[in-house]
Amino acid sequence: MKTLVKTITHTLLCTVAAVIPRCALAQDPPPFHSCTVDVAGGFLDLPGKYGGDFRHGWNNFQAGGGFAVIAPHDSGNQWSLFITANFLFNQSAITAFAFEAVEPQVAMNSPAAPASGKGRFYATTLDPTFRLPRIGRVTAYGLAGFGWFRRELEFNGQNPATVLQPNGAVVFGQGGNSGAIDFGGGLNAGLTKGNGPMVFVEVRYVQGLAINSGTKLIPVSMGIRW
Repeated sequence: MKTLVKTITHTLLCTVAAVIPRCALAQDPPPFHSCTVDVAGGFLDLPGKYGGDFRHGWNNFQAGGGFAVIAPHDSGNQWSLFITANFLFNQSAITAFAFEAVEPQVAMNSPAAPASGKGRFYATTLDPTFRLPRIGRVTAYGLAGFGWFRRELEFNGQNPATVLQPNGAVVFGQGGNSGAIDFGGGLNAGLTKGNGPMVFVEVRYVQGLAINSGTKLIPVSMGIRW
């Protein structure tokens, strides 16, 4: 009997010793981050009516943040839904061809002849963002929303003021505010196995409305997201 008790006790101890390390290794995954922030830069394309008027380049900036309204453990399928606010800014020089076309009109409304010009684009949108189930460290997502859009034109002139302002004095400016819609998608790639910081690449389409209906932006961005 004593031998049987010793055998059972030894077996139980061995089983506990074997299970404890496995439990330690099988810990719950890192907690899901219900808030998100990001910052990125990249290339901006301007197709459509005014696409040929601006020089395209790697001068795009965007930042955003938001919170989850559906977390993976709530969906039961590892997908999630965020509400995010995104800000976009771009500054592009006006092409020589477009500048020659508007120079006479600008000169008539300014104290000095324009020498150069640039356009600025601002957009702030509210975007529901749907993240698909994670595969390894990669998560695909899509977004769509609406918001505010502003397009500005600025022309600099050559006059004595350039001695004090080497970049040229502003001789004419024009801008307009409107609504905007946008949609797009991208990929998040985790830098760690858990829910930590990620690098991401994203493509969006932003369309101005009303007085900015002819302005379309396609930013291609890469950055860091948490």
